[in-house]
Amino acid sequence: MKKMGVLGPLGTHSEAAAQYLSRLLPERPELLVYPDIFAVIQAVEDSEVDSCLVPVENSLEGA
Repeated sequence: MKKMGVLGPLGTHSEAAAQYLSRLLPERPELLVYPDIFAVIQAVEDSEVDSCLVPVENSLEGA
C-alpha cells in the first residue's frame, strides 16, 4: 500500500485536501500525519512515505 505524508494535526485543511486527493487516485494511499512541513518532506526523502501533500501560502493575497 502506498503512503502519503500530510501536514498535521488531524482536522486541518491539509488533511481534508489529502483525503480528497486520495479518493481520486487509482490506489488509495494510507495517510500519515507529520507535525511540520520539514518533517513531511524529510519523510519522503527518507522513504517513510511515497509522496506528500503540503500547503503553499499565496504571498500576493496574504496569510
